[in-house]
Amino acid sequence: MNTIVEKVNTGTTHLLKSELIKTFVSCPERNCDVTVFGIKIEYSNGDIEHISDISTKQGEVEILINRMNGGSVSANHTHDIIDDYLAYINGS
Repeated sequence: MNTIVEKVNTGTTHLLKSELIKTFVSCPERNCDVTVFGIKIEYSNGDIEHISDISTKQGEVEILINRMNGGSVSANHTHDIIDDYLAYINGS
């Protein structure tokens, strides 16, 4: 999972909103491009985080976004929620 973080402070910071992002990845060995979906997360302290490669299935990422936006999520638990969801969808 590739993560780009712009100074996330995890004190009492909470997730304000998350939204879908789309990245195009080149696969030279298969001679194709693949669309990968991820999440842009905005925190209450103004920090922004991009996790660009969660799944190639847009619907799976949209479900995760809806779940994260539907609750009160602490910045300390954002990655735990994503990891647990990935384990769930991958059958681990």
